[in-house]
Amino acid sequence: MNISTVTDILIAVAVVCWIIYRQFTWQLASPSRFWRMPVIIAIVGLVMLAQTKSVSNVEPIDLLILAGELVISLGLGAIMGSLARFRTRPQRASDLRQRSAVPVDFDPSVTVTETRTGGLGAALWLVLIAIRIGIELLTTHYFPSALLASTGTILLVIAANRAARALVVSVRMEHKGLVAA
Repeated sequence: MNISTVTDILIAVAVVCWIIYRQFTWQLASPSRFWRMPVIIAIVGLVMLAQTKSVSNVEPIDLLILAGELVISLGLGAIMGSLARFRTRPQRASDLRQRSAVPVDFDPSVTVTETRTGGLGAALWLVLIAIRIGIELLTTHYFPSALLASTGTILLVIAANRAARALVVSVRMEHKGLVAA
């Protein structure tokens, strides 16, 4: 294992740990904030794929397996979005500092919405990780693929999951008439 592989693994583990942690903590519910992480992760994943020299030998089976993995990831993300719980609370001065570098007048009569998925969301992350590891083991054994083994691909799968969750949570908030933080 070279330093690049170790770095890629550490990046992927850090992203997954961060996401699992966030399943248990109440986060300000903001659709623009929901979309930030999937976009950033997808861009990093695409850049990492572009830098992988051996990805040029992509076979149709690689794309088929990747498509299946993305569908599973999107499905689990949609389930996570449907599991999201919401609560409202009075706005705090710290909420304004989190969202804006420009000082804004604090108004405690304003409510904000928070969301989290809790233990079930974290469990679904573990399911996604188990599926990803299973696919990795199968593809490494039966049809070695630089595309499927790439950290860039793993990040794209995570980005797809987060995007599906963001979409479902945003739609649910709109239907419930919840105000974004």
